[in-house]
Amino acid sequence: MSAISGIEQALWDIKGKYFNIPVYQMLGGKARQKIKVYSWVGGDRPMDVVAAAKKNRRRDSLQSK
Repeated sequence: MSAISGIEQALWDIKGKYFNIPVYQMLGGKARQKIKVYSWVGGDRPMDVVAAAKKNRRRDSLQSK
């Protein structure tokens, strides 16, 4: 089923490019003004993790995982 999902996404993208409109407009328009997102933080050493988390905060990422 995941292969079919990928094909369906590609077809929506092709249709959007053909009509020069974003896919979300073809699906009914915006549903929200903004959304919360999180950013993954990784590293082998604790100081690397701290540095990456601080970098994400500077980029306005509200949550880190």
